[in-house]
Amino acid sequence: MHLTETEVRDQYGNIKGYYHTFRVHTTGRGVVIIEDREIGDGEELGRTIIREVKRYEVLGRLRQALVLENAGHREAAIFCFEQLLRECPYNEIAHQAKEHLRQLRGGEAVRE
Repeated sequence: MHLTETEVRDQYGNIKGYYHTFRVHTTGRGVVIIEDREIGDGEELGRTIIREVKRYEVLGRLRQALVLENAGHREAAIFCFEQLLRECPYNEIAHQAKEHLRQLRGGEAVRE
């Protein structure tokens, strides 16, 4: 996901506002381009896209950590779960990561 913000100026050079272009890179290596001036409430759409892309990335990290844990790669799994906790704004995913860390560390509590 890449966001470009472009100034819109009046005939005197004063900033009238901004429009946003969102380039969303798909898993199939395609690119979707969305410009907020072509749709209603593009700013809200942009926030939604950014939030959903972040959630998708966080879930991907969780899957990676679980695969490492299930394969018996304890240290690598701990590293992934810790990284996930640093980046994760979602309580339910963070809670799951903390539980796995606690188990991997033999019952040791995980600090916030």
